Amino acid sequence: MNTPSQFSWNDVRELLKFKPRLPAASREPSQFGQKKSPFHLCDICGKTEVSDPDMDFRYCMECGKGFCPPHMGEHKHSSA
Repeated sequence: MNTPSQFSWNDVRELLKFKPRLPAASREPSQFGQKKSPFHLCDICGKTEVSDPDMDFRYCMECGKGFCPPHMGEHKHSSA
């Protein structure tokens, strides 16, 4: 068995070559040129952070719907 003092530079090079591979199922789709799926969506106009990366989204605490700044004030709740 090699002790740390017995490692050669060739051993170190071989260790540095090793790169663990991720299974195909765990790779992100963005690595393969696929479009990123949106996380935020304006419930009125349909804008997403993918279609407009500079857009800021807010969510209603009562119904959970998302809105972009131009449509934040247009949201009304129906009283039942």
